[in-house]
Parts: sequence; C-alpha cells; structure tokens
Amino acid sequence: MSNFDKFQYTASGSCLFPVTFLNTQSATEGSGQVIRILQYDEKRQPKTMTGTAQDLTTQRKTNQFLEKQLQERTEQLEATNEELAAINEENIVTNEELSDLNNMLQQSNVNLQQFAYMASHDLQDPLRKIQAFSDVLINRYGESLGEGMTYLYLMKGGCATNFGTD
Repeated sequence: MSNFDKFQYTASGSCLFPVTFLNTQSATEGSGQVIRILQYDEKRQPKTMTGTAQDLTTQRKTNQFLEKQLQERTEQLEATNEELAAINEENIVTNEELSDLNNMLQQSNVNLQQFAYMASHDLQDPLRKIQAFSDVLINRYGESLGEGMTYLYLMKGGCATNFGTD
C-alpha cells in the first residue's frame, strides 16, 4: 500500500486533507519534532510542502521528571495504604474484643441486679419480723420497759427508714 492509498481524495483527485508525516529526531543535546505537510495535485503529484520544527528537549525532561515524581508518589501511597490496611485490621480485632468485653460487662450487670434484688428481698423478711416483734414488745411490755421503749422505737424506725418497710 502506498502513501497515496492511506488518504482520501475527491472525485477530481484532489487530496481532501493535507498529508502529515511525523519525524522525530534525537540528538545528544536534545530532541525535536519535524512536521511536514504535503499537498498533492489531482495527478497525485506533490504540489507543495510546508513544515515546522520544534525542540522538545525541555518538554521531554519535564515529562520524565513528572513521571518520576508520579512513580515515587504512587509508591509512597501504596506503602501508606498497606500501613493503613494493617492498622484497620488491628482496629477491627480490637473492636471485636471490646464488643465481647462489653457483652460480658452487660451480662455481669444483669447478674448483679438480680443478686441485689434477691438480697434486698431476702433482707426485708427479717426486718419485717424485727418490726413485728418490736410491736409486740411495745404493746405487751411498753409500760414496764421504761427507757427500753426509746430503743425499740429507734430500732423500729431504723428498719422502716433504711429498708422502706413500715
């Protein structure tokens, strides 16, 4: 296939688009780019050629510098991501341990509440008996007890005040 076959031509044979050839040249001091635009006539003969040349040394050095920085930064981010993933795993384990401990603490609190309720209930019965017997002593022997009546009232009042019984 010739260069002519790569491009479209009108019915009269004129080239629809200018033909562009890129030629990149490298030298020890730098590099450049040469662009040639060829226009052909209806007989597919070169008619005109125009061109430009551009020094790309600075652009290529800048691109290389930026690519190097990009690679270094990418490596830093990958290392940081690995560290964060490890920390995240540690946090997950710690959270699971804290959750287990929290569940154990809640169960312990439930057990303590049950014990406190039973202990309170178990202690109320003897206090009620103490109050009942102090009432009997007051009713039967109140006049003969003298100063002992004061102690019975204190005992009865302390039971009622401390444990909510009356």
